[in-house]
Amino acid sequence: MISLDAQVKEDKCCAPTCPPPALVETPTEPVETPTEPVESQPETVPAPAADEVAGEGAQGAAEEKWKCDFCDFMGSLDDVTLHEAICPVAARAQLAQLAGEHAAETEKAQSAAAPSRLASWFSSTPTPPPSMSSKGKSQQAVMGEELWEIIKELRTRKQGTDLSSFVAPASMMLPFSTTELLLLGVSHSATGYAAAACEKHGPTRMLHVLSAQLGAMAHTLSAPMMKPYNPVLGEILAARGGEPAEVGSSAGSMWRAVVEQVSHHPPLTAFHVEGQAVALSASGAVSSASFRHYGASGAVPIFLGNTVEVRMMPQPGGTFLTLEDGTEEQYRVKSLPSMCLRNILGVGRSFCEWAGDLEVERVTAPGMPPGLVGRISFQPAKMFDLKETSAHRLTGAVTLGDAKTGPVLYQITGAWTGRVVAKATHGGAEIDLLPALPGGAERPTGMAKLPEPPPYDLPTHSLRWARHPHAVWTELTTALRDQNWSVARTAKRAVEDGRRAEAAAMAQAGSTWSPALFDGIPLPDRKAWVLRDGALDRAFDPDAEQPCKSM
Repeated sequence: MISLDAQVKEDKCCAPTCPPPALVETPTEPVETPTEPVESQPETVPAPAADEVAGEGAQGAAEEKWKCDFCDFMGSLDDVTLHEAICPVAARAQLAQLAGEHAAETEKAQSAAAPSRLASWFSSTPTPPPSMSSKGKSQQAVMGEELWEIIKELRTRKQGTDLSSFVAPASMMLPFSTTELLLLGVSHSATGYAAAACEKHGPTRMLHVLSAQLGAMAHTLSAPMMKPYNPVLGEILAARGGEPAEVGSSAGSMWRAVVEQVSHHPPLTAFHVEGQAVALSASGAVSSASFRHYGASGAVPIFLGNTVEVRMMPQPGGTFLTLEDGTEEQYRVKSLPSMCLRNILGVGRSFCEWAGDLEVERVTAPGMPPGLVGRISFQPAKMFDLKETSAHRLTGAVTLGDAKTGPVLYQITGAWTGRVVAKATHGGAEIDLLPALPGGAERPTGMAKLPEPPPYDLPTHSLRWARHPHAVWTELTTALRDQNWSVARTAKRAVEDGRRAEAAAMAQAGSTWSPALFDGIPLPDRKAWVLRDGALDRAFDPDAEQPCKSM
């Protein structure tokens, strides 16, 4: 049996994580510059076209090389035909002409109105960020007005740049916090861990652990050019949930979880979930198997031209299964795939996907035979795959010992947007790791809001906690849902100002932040965030002292 203390002291252990936001904001806000009224005239800035490449004669063609700044920035579209086919800049002349024709038909009294959003989008001189003082303007319209400014800023960044300091305006915020997104992933993984604890066959237990990871990843996506709220230090959540089990089934679970933002630089969200597996027999007996899963979630967003790659950083932690016979098994994540936000600059369809390797190993004591290893490789979509046959596919295996050289026990295939199955190398029925949705529907490749109702319950008393995300972000969330952009900006700035004031006060007092539920156990290069004794029970006790400080 491997103890929790032994796991904490081991520097190699890593916890599965759920993705944080793609772009981590700093507590600063772009200066709001009102757009001056201009005459409603058609845009006259021409788009680069094939006839311009030829010039006015052979000599002009030889002396002047065709160039599009946008395509040059992308680094891959250096052909005029491709430019005209898929580059958004190529459409600006036609859009400007259409905008001009529409403006000519309007009354002169409307000549002082703001220019067409589409025309200003493709003009050579980008418009300043809008004031967004009007209520009810659609989020798509506001984002369209701001996106060109963001593209201009990204042009100053080299590929491979860390975007942790990137400032996201209020119009590009998803209406929920990263702590809530992490909790959603935890809720979708609990059933897999419960099934693993009830399973008697070792390799199949590994499949259930992989299934838990896939369930979390498939439900915790961000959205291109949007992000959840960056949690305030000490932001805290508690939730409970469960899945009923049928007779003879090991799919049921009853679980409790807590999530807390324990660090701001770098951003880290600690989590702990534990539960009882529920497997009913014909006689009515209930399984005594249980599980606990803990660690921290952290990521680094990297700018790669038309893609932002959110690199998941495995943190110390692990998954512990207590089997029905009392045996304890430990699993840890060795690597995690990246969440890639594709086509963020408007070239092609925008979507999110996973790319890279997920590798989980069953830990064995020193001197014991090698343990099981589960590995899944997420294949990125191909750029010019018009039928999208390569999109969101994955392959993998469960091996004994090394993932590359050990004997293969199970092969894994499928797509994380659809169905993922495993099949034993010696034959047998397929095992669902990620079941297909009803009717063959595909899972979304982006998420604009949390599911309603959520697949878990929030204790009523926890909603009164000062640093509960519903308390911290309620004004901003309401403004985003109402599309009241002026109020949204004010609410976002108020939270950031409070965060800065608190940091300044701690710096002046020479104090540091102390999490409410978790302890940071020092390791050579980082900390392992472990739940304090009794903290889970206190979080669910309505009579216990509030576990977080006021803002």
